[in-house]
Amino acid sequence: MAMGCTTKETKLAMHSSGAKPSYNEEKCTQCLRCVKICPGEAFYEKDSQIHYQAEKCIGCGECIAVCPSGAITVPWASVFAWDVQRGLMDGFKGVASVFKEKVGFINFGFDITSHCDCMA
Repeated sequence: MAMGCTTKETKLAMHSSGAKPSYNEEKCTQCLRCVKICPGEAFYEKDSQIHYQAEKCIGCGECIAVCPSGAITVPWASVFAWDVQRGLMDGFKGVASVFKEKVGFINFGFDITSHCDCMA
């Protein structure tokens, strides 16, 4: 289970239903980090230039985390952020309804990433 009592797959689905990154070509340093990390192949290199296809984006946010120049951004303050929080709460309510009157604490970790755990 990922944080919020949802699986990685469920959290990824919540992400991909919302906002997509914006790509600012002027800020881009052509480091290719986004091209290398993008699981949806939304970023690609052609003729020594990075290109972005929003329709291929799965919304994982990995490109934002690795971009050193801030050329890739997402409007996280949009309604999308509330959709993710609402989805996490729905996941928690489902788990809590099955394990009534039980409280658990997890104080160990695996598949740790500095980015969203939906991609871990």
